[in-house]
Amino acid sequence: MADNALRQAFREVLSDPALLLIELAWRWTFGLISTGVCLSAAFLVLGSVPFDAKRLRFLWISSPWQAAQSLSFTLLDVGRKLLLVGVLAALLLAIFWVCLSAWGRYATLERPALGAGATLRACFGISAVRAGITLAALCAWMLAGALAGLLGSATAVGVLPNPVVILTVLLPALALILTGWSFFNWYLSLAPLFVANDWKQSAAAAWSMVRQCSDQVLEISMAIGLLRALLFVIALVLSFAAAAVIRSERILICDLIAISLLYFAAGDFLYLFRLVAYAQIRDEFPVKDQHSIPSPGLSFIANPASD
Repeated sequence: MADNALRQAFREVLSDPALLLIELAWRWTFGLISTGVCLSAAFLVLGSVPFDAKRLRFLWISSPWQAAQSLSFTLLDVGRKLLLVGVLAALLLAIFWVCLSAWGRYATLERPALGAGATLRACFGISAVRAGITLAALCAWMLAGALAGLLGSATAVGVLPNPVVILTVLLPALALILTGWSFFNWYLSLAPLFVANDWKQSAAAAWSMVRQCSDQVLEISMAIGLLRALLFVIALVLSFAAAAVIRSERILICDLIAISLLYFAAGDFLYLFRLVAYAQIRDEFPVKDQHSIPSPGLSFIANPASD
């Protein structure tokens, strides 16, 4: 069934160019907005750093330890503004992403390849939950970094924190946070495929399909994952080849930008390809069971009466 779903999804995406254009439009619009917000935040933070020529000359001739202390004091001075700008930028990006992803996904659900899906209200709810999960993952990573710093300082050897303790805390925490973030985002990306007025109903239906059609879902995920890995390798090879052959810096930068844009466009195509393949499985999924088999940990979202 997974092979048939992939072949049918490939034909559906190619036969409906508007579907891919809608997906590219909302994703690339968010990409442009996020680039502008990040650049503006960087300029605001850098603009708050005092520029002193005498201090720069002192850093150049001072010892590494003195330079590190001076830089640490500078970072402490701009730390408050860095935190404020970072929080505001993250919230602004979250709002833009929720709006664009909800409208974009709802627009793609109107195309024949995906068929009927969640309402605009449900799409907004799903996007908001995904944004909340991302913000929670960022906060968890910052807390893990603070905890690692405290433990590293408490077990310091001499004047430097213990790097072994810091890495022992950070690496498992990073793996755990990335795994949880990836799973919940992947799972919620399936929810808009199911007809519902509320995001909880869509999430419950998606969980039911994953449970009952786990083999087909896993095959599709692995196939698309391998294609994305191959695409990434091809982009790297092209980038290294361009860097080895092209001598002009401007032309090289233009070529690298073109390769990156092509990679992102192909990645968006694969993402949409995967979503349409899941929709093919959804069409084979028994409709009467879509809201009747909640997961053990999601029983509270399977019952709309609990709202």
